Amino acid sequence: MGSVTQITAGERASCVGCHEPRLSAPPANTLADVRDRRNPDAITPPSWGAGPVNYVKVVQPVLDRYCVSCHSGPTPPKQVDLSGDKTRFFNMSYDALCERKLIEYYYINPGPTGVFPALLTGSMVSRLTKMLEDKHKDVNVDAESRRRIYAWIDSNVIYYPSFDMTRPYTQGGRDTFSSVEGNKRGSIKRHEWVTRLDDLYSRNCLACHGPLLEGGVKLQWINLTRPENSRLLNAHLSKEAGGYGLAGKRKEQPDFPLWKSKKEPVYLEMLSAIMEGKRTLEKTPRLDMPGAVVIPQEKDFGRTF
Repeated sequence: MGSVTQITAGERASCVGCHEPRLSAPPANTLADVRDRRNPDAITPPSWGAGPVNYVKVVQPVLDRYCVSCHSGPTPPKQVDLSGDKTRFFNMSYDALCERKLIEYYYINPGPTGVFPALLTGSMVSRLTKMLEDKHKDVNVDAESRRRIYAWIDSNVIYYPSFDMTRPYTQGGRDTFSSVEGNKRGSIKRHEWVTRLDDLYSRNCLACHGPLLEGGVKLQWINLTRPENSRLLNAHLSKEAGGYGLAGKRKEQPDFPLWKSKKEPVYLEMLSAIMEGKRTLEKTPRLDMPGAVVIPQEKDFGRTF
């Protein structure tokens, strides 16, 4: 149960429901407010429609209009890509906003076990809200667009509007890096392109950057819509060739030489693998893409998990 109750002006809070005798009910009130005898008011949905928040349809259009002219491409500022290009589970903007902690939300997958303090999460305490209200880089986001983003944050940053899936038995039923044979319960296997890319990464990048598939910020390193914009390729690509030009020594490891051009063998091999990932994704579109086909996953209600 929650440990905080929020009410607004004009509302009343009561302890009846929890702190009352279990074997009795409150007496009937024959003088109840006249509104109790009226039909419920019809709720006017927001401009984007009723139902669960759909990040791709509600939030991404705002970012496309106001943000991607700067925050997209092979070298977006601060390495924050706010485009709708697809990543392993979600898209670039969603991963960036969550991983950079520009929004405050509850990560509920491990199961919350503590007290939920008031105003610890939500749009009121998110950095993104302040950036929008302060007109970051003189960008004046209109009120309706800001409302879309605040509603999304206050819905606890939903991405998919349903639990439907296209890759049953993989992580979340949406893992673009793996599959199971025949979409039936069994061993999960990485796609060949993922194995090939991970091998290239292990031989060239692992010593400094750690495992590629561990999640976190690395979810933004592979762009499955525009492979050439992948940070994995552009971080160590020279500025003259269109990359970030990052170089240096880390943890007593030898310096990683900059790729001087996009014709470097390792660059081309990695790009080839990610392009195969793009084709694999397009062959079986996710639910955040046109043409997605829902594939049911067998549910075993006899198991705890």
